[in-house]
Amino acid sequence: MPQKITNFLLYTTLILGLNSCGGGGSEEITYLPPLPEPEPEVYKSIHVNSYMTDDQEAPKVALTDNGNFFIIWRSQDGAEEGKYNIYAQLFDKKGDKIGYEFRVNNEVNSKNAHDASQLHYDVTSNHLGSFVVVYSTDGATEGSNVFIQYYNDEDATPMMMIQANQGDMEMNMPSVAIDSNNNGDIIITYQSEIDSVVGHKYSLFNPYFELLYTGWIDTRARNYSLDIALNDDQTFISGWNTSSLTDHVNMAKLSADGKILNSYSAPSKTDTNNVQVDIGYDGSVLWLYNLKVDSHWVITGKIFDKTMNQSKDFIDNSAISDFEEKFSAVVDNNNSLYITHVLSSYANATAPNADNTDVYYRIYNYTQDITLVADYGIINIEKLYDQKLPSITVNSTGIVATWQNSAENNKNSDGIYAGILSNL
Repeated sequence: MPQKITNFLLYTTLILGLNSCGGGGSEEITYLPPLPEPEPEVYKSIHVNSYMTDDQEAPKVALTDNGNFFIIWRSQDGAEEGKYNIYAQLFDKKGDKIGYEFRVNNEVNSKNAHDASQLHYDVTSNHLGSFVVVYSTDGATEGSNVFIQYYNDEDATPMMMIQANQGDMEMNMPSVAIDSNNNGDIIITYQSEIDSVVGHKYSLFNPYFELLYTGWIDTRARNYSLDIALNDDQTFISGWNTSSLTDHVNMAKLSADGKILNSYSAPSKTDTNNVQVDIGYDGSVLWLYNLKVDSHWVITGKIFDKTMNQSKDFIDNSAISDFEEKFSAVVDNNNSLYITHVLSSYANATAPNADNTDVYYRIYNYTQDITLVADYGIINIEKLYDQKLPSITVNSTGIVATWQNSAENNKNSDGIYAGILSNL
């Protein structure tokens, strides 16, 4: 029964009942207006960081089956200029903080603070009730290291830490993923250098945190913008960007033991970067990246079926920008693609502040043709400053995005914000 009719009957019954309980005299019936039907809440703004001084940058977000979500970011937190540590904050499904923000990298496995270029991280979650964080630091002694840290999704209690080094001396830019049907397997990828070999590697773990396979994905050049996605049969997708004479984006499907099953490269070898890959519950594969066309940047790529023999070309015609900006994209089990990215306010006539940027959010469906399902436009309420580096996550409980808000509170510092994009 519609809410408005229900409210009307409720109030009418209540008034009639009260009048019928009175004594003699004329009976007067009052019809109270129904309660207004609430608007669907598609956005709730959350200020993530508690430490307000200095810079807070580059957030990532993960969401578990109970609706709790976990945001990690790098914070200058009083360290010398240009030096950062990794911090995290847990939230419940209403967007309320659980506990306090805390430092992820610790003195056991890292120095006090790190250059932003040496401090990289990613986060995901599994059905076992864990948030899985992978990060690199410049090491407590020498070299850079990659660590995997598990946190309980109820109160962010640390559960286990694994050092991913397999004889490597320099490891950074890690990315992490769970298998597409959430069976519990975990895979990470990271840039590595060992015995003069440079490229990026992978390590595959079972749900009990035991290493199953590790090996090289590509050793032709130093790689960047690493991303990874894992199938439930332990095959996986890796996406990356190389920088030699020209930028070039690549994607490959590999078996668990590292054999290349399929490989693809972008048709243009110039001005391509910011690679994103993901795997849907039906095995479909997402491969997106930024491409410069003439003087503009667009989000483009392909969506493959599970065999990777058929694909659909994708281009987000609303994401045309005069400057290169990172974006975030994920797919869900309903063949829907979720994208967040930033555009300048001036270019899109959304605000009088020509130099500022806003976060945009759209949903596409790719069951048959790729169609735009919903365009929510700007999702950041804060429109006075630059919004940067968005990240988005989705599961059966809802959708959460996070981003960096530059010049927080009109000061020379940055802050972290998040938005609940559906009722969790």
